[in-house]
Amino acid sequence: MPATIRARSTGKLDKQGNPIVTYQVRWREPVRDDFGVPTGKYRYRGEAFPNEEQANARKARVDQALAEMRLDPGRARDLAAKPLGQYAVQFFDGLAGTIDAETIAKYRANYLLYVAPTLGPRPVAAIRVADVKKLRSELASTVSKRTKRPLSAGTIKHAISVLRMILDTAVENEAIATNPAAVKLASLRRQRDFTEGKRYTRLTVEQVATVAHWIGSEHTITVTPKNRSAYVTTKPANAIYALAVLFSVATGVRASELQGLEVGDLSLSEHAGTSGLVSVRRKKRAANSWEAEPLKTENAYRDVPVDPWLADDLRDYLSRTHRFSDDPRAPLFPGRFGKAAAKQIGRDASESEDRFDWSRPIDEANVYKRFWLPALDALGYPHSRWHDLRHSAAVSTLATEHIRDVSRWLGHAKISTTMDIYAAVLKSETGGKSIPTARPVPLRASNVVALERRAQ
Repeated sequence: MPATIRARSTGKLDKQGNPIVTYQVRWREPVRDDFGVPTGKYRYRGEAFPNEEQANARKARVDQALAEMRLDPGRARDLAAKPLGQYAVQFFDGLAGTIDAETIAKYRANYLLYVAPTLGPRPVAAIRVADVKKLRSELASTVSKRTKRPLSAGTIKHAISVLRMILDTAVENEAIATNPAAVKLASLRRQRDFTEGKRYTRLTVEQVATVAHWIGSEHTITVTPKNRSAYVTTKPANAIYALAVLFSVATGVRASELQGLEVGDLSLSEHAGTSGLVSVRRKKRAANSWEAEPLKTENAYRDVPVDPWLADDLRDYLSRTHRFSDDPRAPLFPGRFGKAAAKQIGRDASESEDRFDWSRPIDEANVYKRFWLPALDALGYPHSRWHDLRHSAAVSTLATEHIRDVSRWLGHAKISTTMDIYAAVLKSETGGKSIPTARPVPLRASNVVALERRAQ
């Protein structure tokens, strides 16, 4: 049964005193059960338009949809009127079991922080390409509450990517015909800041070595607890975590990858002065009870060379210090018991080495708080994150190695990623070519061949 159009008076007059008429498109469509099967019953649906032209256009679309037995026109209208937030819920619910929970949490956080406040309540059919561009422009001028700095280009890219995936869900549900966030947008690039006092404060490898030496030596420090008087105490030496710092700045592994390393991931010969390899095959996080997790990209699975000096230190560490060096599944660097837990199992809580828990991997957050930050304060170095050890490793290695090799050792998905991150800092530090060319020398006259000219 085709749709019909009925003119109805609103009971109001326009400025010329003529009655205002609306045109109502009405049609009958089947009632379906929860499985989408027609029940044999029908219901009437309708939409009102201010003029006959719009009503005729809608009638034609309804008649075509009914003839082709596609999605019922009324149902399509309801789907288009749903806000973006409802499709976001469907999208996140559909991710469970397909990717790791950590990535889902990042997607959700990106949506809630950067997309939901602006587009979340909007009907999905009302979102246009201009709205996506406007959102990205607003994010580009937004200052992060956490870092007090403008949002990075990567953060903005991830937010728009999440929006695109959510709108893909709306397309799959036939709520919209095309995805307005799927259009190619102009590149948005921002130069990373490696200067002192900024978010990326990268120490030199010599400064990191000094920090490691401080951690590995006994020191007298002044502690000022909250609401208490300052007192002087002795900071015990921790040679194992000093080695972990040197290992991180020499290999450039991420904190979660360092926590996931096991004894069997090291390939070392028995001969002193020879190099080795460390295989990065998993990551571990304290929030997940130290269960092994897969790495995010295929390129993150890699073998990183270990320089001879570090290989010598690791050989000595495994032969003299590591309690389970014969177990390939044992954590490469151990975790620590808290003071109360150490006392409960009969350990000497005042002895740093007696508090190691060799059954658990190193906890980067604990080492950062208990050893890394106190060392920076004692040495007068600027604040630097543990992740900045990776930047230090990359920049020092790029000075002597090909960028393609460095990109592979860092586990970057593309070499362009390495270039985007480190090109600016390398340009500012090198100040010229590593091997400058000599002044060009003119050829001698005897070597110059004159060109024949055509006769005029």
